[in-house]
This record gives sequence, C-alpha cells and structure tokens, in this order.
Amino acid sequence: MTPKITDGNDLPVCLLGDRLVFYSTVDCVAYCPLRVVLECPEGVSWDGATIPKYCWSLIGHPLQKEFRFASLFHDRSCERAETLEQRAIGDAIFRDLLRQAGVCWWRRTAMWLAVRIYGVYLMRKRAL
Repeated sequence: MTPKITDGNDLPVCLLGDRLVFYSTVDCVAYCPLRVVLECPEGVSWDGATIPKYCWSLIGHPLQKEFRFASLFHDRSCERAETLEQRAIGDAIFRDLLRQAGVCWWRRTAMWLAVRIYGVYLMRKRAL
C-alpha cells in the first residue's frame, strides 16, 4: 500500500484557544491502491498525533513534523469509519504515511499498534 500526498508542503501550527493545532492551508489528498481517497479541505484543524505525555520521550512529540500528514489523514479516516474493516484501512494508511515521512520502523510500528488496539476497543465499545 503506497498512498501519495498531492501537496508536500508542511502544515503550520497555530494557537486555537488554549491548545496548539495544525491548520490546513491547502487542500490535501492521499491515494492508495485500495482505491481509498482521503481528502482534507482547506481550513481543517486537528491537534496532531495523539501520543500520551508519558510516551513522548520514546515515541516523540505529538506536533512533530514527521507525524503531521499521517495524523491528519488518520483522524479524517477514523471520523468516517463505520466498521472495524474501514478503521483497519485507515490504520494501514497511517502506517504507510509514517513510513513515507521517514519515521523509523519500530516507532511507526508502535504507533500503528497503538491505533489498532485503541481502534478495536473503540469500535467494539461503539457496537454495544
């Protein structure tokens, strides 16, 4: 699976209320061979990768540049996921975008495992 990002520009960080968020200043699109297309229109804001503070020294800071596009598209895919399979596709795209961003294999694997485990928990909880 090799998603492609149509715009290689970095996404700026800005202050929104009392938290730092990213603000997409351009339309972004990621494609992958499974014919999944994720779009992020201009003006979308999100708070970066969800990494617990106690993991920052090991994984990295949530606002780290390498995580920005991957976290943007992952958040968007999770918002739209209605099944565990759709969530799994979003998680796989997240992992590959981290690879494309140059995140080392053990870090991206740890991040992918975290979103997979949480995604399964969340989707099962939603089904109850």
